[in-house]
Amino acid sequence: EAEGVFYVSTIIGQHNNKPVRFKLTTESSKQLVFENKNNDFPKKIIYTRITNDSLVINISGIQQGKNSSESYPMKRE
Repeated sequence: EAEGVFYVSTIIGQHNNKPVRFKLTTESSKQLVFENKNNDFPKKIIYTRITNDSLVINISGIQQGKNSSESYPMKRE
């Protein structure tokens, strides 16, 4: 888009089933960082390439009034 690159997610049952946009804020050969400071959780989504066939997705934000984060390692088979 003219404003930049966005990751857009729609989760049924959340945000009135409307998409939530996360703007690409940092980009390198090994990492992409998307942020939406107005969203509670996640506020930040980080994709980090570990090897050519694996990556880790880290999501972070506020859940139940506390800082929270989750990691999802993924590997191509």
